[in-house]
Amino acid sequence: MTAKILQFGGITFGRIEPDKVLEANKGKFKEVFLIGLDENSDDYYASSTGDLPTLLWMLERAKKELLDSK
Repeated sequence: MTAKILQFGGITFGRIEPDKVLEANKGKFKEVFLIGLDENSDDYYASSTGDLPTLLWMLERAKKELLDSK
């Protein structure tokens, strides 16, 4: 018997491999701001825009969503 494995598309607080998160969201965005830790646990930031006010606006909205999701 072969099991069929389905990707969970909901909200989870469990650990998901970063490459899976990136691959599952490829092609879905108009603008992105990526925040993470590299393999050496150093901060890593990347953005599709160089517009600082847009980056800060996206970051503040994300912070609000995280704080409101308790």
